Amino acid sequence: RTIAWKKDRPFHPENLFFRTINTGRLLSMSLANFRVQLYATKDWCNAFQRDKEKEKWFTDVILALMHPILIFRNIYDHGGGDIPMICVNWTKEFVDMAMEYWVDLSANKWNKEEREYRFCQIARTSHGLKPSFYELDLCVRALLLDENVGYVPPFIVLFETGKEGKARTLFTRVSCVPPACILDTLPKTCGNTTCTESECIGLWHTEESRSLHHPSTMVRDVQRPDHRIVCNLWGCEIEMQADPTAGQMTLQRCKKCKEVLYCSREHQAHWHNHKRVCEAPP
Repeated sequence: RTIAWKKDRPFHPENLFFRTINTGRLLSMSLANFRVQLYATKDWCNAFQRDKEKEKWFTDVILALMHPILIFRNIYDHGGGDIPMICVNWTKEFVDMAMEYWVDLSANKWNKEEREYRFCQIARTSHGLKPSFYELDLCVRALLLDENVGYVPPFIVLFETGKEGKARTLFTRVSCVPPACILDTLPKTCGNTTCTESECIGLWHTEESRSLHHPSTMVRDVQRPDHRIVCNLWGCEIEMQADPTAGQMTLQRCKKCKEVLYCSREHQAHWHNHKRVCEAPP
C-alpha cells in the first residue's frame, strides 16, 4: 500500500501511514513535521493595509493548499520538512515560460549565448510583473544552490496570487515526483458542492507540474542516496541487499502484513508503532 490506514483505528495522523519514495519505509503521518517557507516581494506585502490582513491571507492560502502539502510532505523520508512557497503576481502563461526555462536550463543543452537569449526573452515579456523574472530566478536558484539555505527542497511551490491563480510544483529531480497512483487521486476541482464551472480547476494545478533534470548544475548535490529500500525503523540505514555468503536478504519482511522490512528482531520490536497499521492482506 502507498497510503495505509487500518479501518478499526481512529482517522488520526498517528494511524495514517505513507510509503516514502526515497527509502520505501511505511511511516506514520504524525512523524512528518514540516514548515512552509513563504517568499513574497516587499511591495506586494506592503499592499495589505494591516498585518492581520496579510497574516489571514497567508493562513487561508496555506489551509486551502493543505491537502496536497500533506500528501507531498509525507512521501519523503528525508529532506521534505521545509516547503518553500514563492508568491508571484504572474499569469499562468508567464509561469509556464519560467518553469520551462528552468527545466531546459537543468538539461544543460544551451551554450552561453542561448542561455542569455532565453533569459532576456522572458525578462522582457514579463516586464512589470512582481516579482521580476530576475528576482524570481535568483530566489529559485538560491533555494537549490546556496549552502546557506541549509536544505535542498524536493520541490518548490509557485503560487499565482491573482484572482484565478493556482499553485504549481517544480520538482528538484524526477525521483522526487510522486507516483501516478498518488497524483491521479489528488482533488482536481475546487471541491465546492455548489460549483457549476464545467472546467473547474482546484487551487493546486498538479497536471502542470514540472521536474528538473538530474544531475544538474542548478541543484546542489547533498550526497543523499535515493530510491533505497531500508529497514523500516526510522534512523536505521541498513539497506536491502542480498547476502552472498548466506544466500539470504539483509532485510526480512513482516510475516503478517508483508509490507515492511526489518534488519533484525530488535528493530522489529518497535511493534507499538507498526501494530497501528499491520494487518493481513485481503
